[in-house]
Amino acid sequence: GHMNMKHEEVIGKHLNDLFHKELADVFMQRIKDTTKSNKTLEFEDKADLPTGTKYFVSYYNCVKDNADDLLGVQIMSVDITERKLIEEELKSRGDELLEIQRLGQISTFKWNLIDDSVQWSDEFFNLVNTDQNLVEHNMGTYFSFIHPDDKIHVKKIIEDSMKGLREPHVEYRMQLKDGTIKHIVSNGKYLFDDSNENPIMLVGYNQDVTEMKLAAEELKKLVQEKETLLKEVHHRIKNNINNIYNLLFLQSESMDNQEARLALKEAMGRINSMKVLYEKMLLTGEYRNVTIKKYLEELLASMTDAYFESSNIALQTTIDDFELNSKTVFSIGIILNELISNSMKYAFETDKKGIVECIVKKQNSVINIIVKDNGNGLPENFLIEQSQGFGLMLVNMLCKQINATFSIASNNGTISSIQFHI
Repeated sequence: GHMNMKHEEVIGKHLNDLFHKELADVFMQRIKDTTKSNKTLEFEDKADLPTGTKYFVSYYNCVKDNADDLLGVQIMSVDITERKLIEEELKSRGDELLEIQRLGQISTFKWNLIDDSVQWSDEFFNLVNTDQNLVEHNMGTYFSFIHPDDKIHVKKIIEDSMKGLREPHVEYRMQLKDGTIKHIVSNGKYLFDDSNENPIMLVGYNQDVTEMKLAAEELKKLVQEKETLLKEVHHRIKNNINNIYNLLFLQSESMDNQEARLALKEAMGRINSMKVLYEKMLLTGEYRNVTIKKYLEELLASMTDAYFESSNIALQTTIDDFELNSKTVFSIGIILNELISNSMKYAFETDKKGIVECIVKKQNSVINIIVKDNGNGLPENFLIEQSQGFGLMLVNMLCKQINATFSIASNNGTISSIQFHI
């Protein structure tokens, strides 16, 4: 709404598509800092949007699965534009400022470091549900409301800030007399005496972020449930692929026609490339990116069992270790299956010894894939554009899908080259 854009216009966009580069870089750095800090990071921003100038408080949290592996970074932003503008306008109006604090669930404090006395705004006593006339106004009272498990943490933050005279920022829980738990974020600033050397007061605010915290936990729970559902879907897909593979195998075994058996065997090879990929994704729990080396080694090992084990032809591989998104890896698996099986079928005379080599290299953002053999080479006057073979048609189609170039030529055998950028 603030971006004056529809929901579908925002989903899938990069930060650079939504904000100018300087602001997008700031947001990206915060995301990186969040993944390293393993705690909630808070930022306040002023942004010039199509709907006008807006102020936001944003909370960055790591979202992890049950194995404590990072799924992503959750960003929850609260539009504080109205509160910000009102605060700037009504700095001298105490009553109106107190009302704003109530709406924002913010309480202010002034801690006198000389006599340990504390002045809290009325909202603090609303927060802790206590009559301010029934408690002493000192830090002992403040600590009495802090959750027992968080007291040492809060005390250490305050002590460390005093030693370095840094503005303290702390997140903790309050436990009220009735057992209610409140999630609090506190920030402060030191005031100094006339010499500007000795701190005499710490002023700041406490903000009740309980609703936001609970919403974040609920979102994390939903993400975990979605992850579980996704695993189940992929598991069922894998089972269906296995069933299809087994049906093709049974059908091929019952065929007397060698041409039909070969066609079914080729189909099994294509299905097998998908089968190996799904097994890899289910094993690692990673569905977006796949380690290309491990996947291709398993795929080519299965092809060795199918094509090379009983032949005089050797398969040699050189594969760099890097990650690609699973959609691209899916296409590469089928492409390699086609090219290698073509070499097995057409490159060598019966019982002739030979070598088929598969090379996958990554240089910066360029991926090069080469499949070559030392067999008979291509037929004379061969043109890939005029090829009627389904395998090469499939390779061409998949290369277009991943924006790759594809070439095939004779050079002491046949050499197929694929190149694309990531």
